[in-house]
Amino acid sequence: MNRRNFVKAASAGVAAAALGTGGYVTWARLRGAPESQPVLERHPELPGSFNWIKPDLSDARVVIPDRPHNVAEVLDPTKRDLVKRLRTFYVSSSDRRLRLPDDRDTDKKHVLIVGDSVTFGWGLEDAEAWPALLQKELQSRGKGVVVHNGGVPANGLDAIGHFLSVVGPRMGLSGVVFARRPPPGSDPAGNYARAIHLAKKALPQVKLYVVLPPISTFDLRGSAAWPNELSGLTRALPCPVEELTPLFRDAQKAMPGHRLEAEGGLQRVRRFDNNEVVLETPGGQEEPSEAIYQLFEADASVREPLFYDHGHPDADGTRLLAPRVADLLEQAGWFS
Repeated sequence: MNRRNFVKAASAGVAAAALGTGGYVTWARLRGAPESQPVLERHPELPGSFNWIKPDLSDARVVIPDRPHNVAEVLDPTKRDLVKRLRTFYVSSSDRRLRLPDDRDTDKKHVLIVGDSVTFGWGLEDAEAWPALLQKELQSRGKGVVVHNGGVPANGLDAIGHFLSVVGPRMGLSGVVFARRPPPGSDPAGNYARAIHLAKKALPQVKLYVVLPPISTFDLRGSAAWPNELSGLTRALPCPVEELTPLFRDAQKAMPGHRLEAEGGLQRVRRFDNNEVVLETPGGQEEPSEAIYQLFEADASVREPLFYDHGHPDADGTRLLAPRVADLLEQAGWFS
């Protein structure tokens, strides 16, 4: 496989969305590789240059890194061949630019999940994305609910707000779940509040909920930020807010695998089962060191449970996430 081409086509969403920070590199700049098909394009109904899922995709093939990585590894031609741990997944979409399944049964309640690559199911098959699993979970509980996947890799809150204003009123929705972490910047809670305001204005009768996707231990910036984000959003938003990182961190303690710690100018990769340090290397509080990426390449058994890279849940992670969100929505009375 030509790894230089694979990263050009496949990793635009990863470069920004996996960490939850950084600039977005458009798929238009990175298109053209034979190994991956671009799955995003400008949404013709939204103002500006907001991207969305391309319509009517049928098993579009995407190849991406299967380990933590940094932007330089994705975009620097001298570093692309270092990424040898790869995963392939396939994307299908409806004519409404939603990842399948996209059931339009008018006899059921319809809930839309909006968010970025975690909601989209980056790295996972259509049926493994957590909105698809949420629908199965609710149906297993006897709820006549259709759940739609409105996740878009690297999607921002402004794009989500405009999508809900323009497209949302046509979807017959009873509820919208925002599943995106607040963006970095000077006023993250205010940015979130503006997107919620757009949703409430366009969909005044629709229930709203915010869930904050889990943070990987290998996302050092996110790990430092998440403990303070919930309180700010809870004060700023007129709807319930739930932080999902503790759910994942608690579950990881009983699972085999590895975690990253950063303290006192050192970064340590530890095993969960026996707390053994498998790597200690100089490093700061923002990005994993190059030695950590090399460790993942040298030993295929090194892996954080519930994540396949430094930002995206694997299939075990989405199977943990979906029932928790089902519980939250049931407790909020969405289906009574």
